[in-house]
This record gives sequence, structure tokens and C-alpha cells, in this order.
Amino acid sequence: MRVYPGSFKSGILDHKDTFAKGNMLSRGQAVDADIDESRSFYAELRPGQASFHHGMTFHASTPNTTGERRIGLAIRYLSPALPATSGKAATWPRRA
Repeated sequence: MRVYPGSFKSGILDHKDTFAKGNMLSRGQAVDADIDESRSFYAELRPGQASFHHGMTFHASTPNTTGERRIGLAIRYLSPALPATSGKAATWPRRA
């Protein structure tokens, strides 16, 4: 997996739909920004290993050329003390 150190500090950036052939994302989404590829590095993962990184870290992977499935799982923890700022949850009653 290719990782871009410090990229999470950029905050949430717009994405563009590329519909690129071979991109397994539903719309071929990619960050819509100029990315300095020279700053990236490969974090090679062996079978059974996992990567844990900030959810806004730019990351990418090369095509899976094996006969095995590649599995991804995203888990996000938010403290119950974190107030909602938009959406339906923002109107829910708050505990004192």
C-alpha cells in the first residue's frame, strides 16, 4: 500500500469520479488535488497483516494480481461526547 505521510493534516478534500477501468471503488474515486508522489512510500503488507492509519491519510494500492480477494475494513471511533454538527443526529435530544 502506498502511503502519503502527513496527508491527514490537509483535512477533507474533494474527490473526483474517474470511473477508471480496474478501479474497484464504485465510481473510481480519487482525491482531487495535486499530490507530490515523491513524498509517498510503500508500506508492504504480507498476507494476514493489516494497516492502521488515520482515516484522512492519502493511501492507494496497486492492482491485486493474485487469485485471492483483497479485503478492506474501515472502523471509525467517535466519542459519545462529540456533538453532531449536521444531519439528523444534530437534532436528537442531548443528554445533560
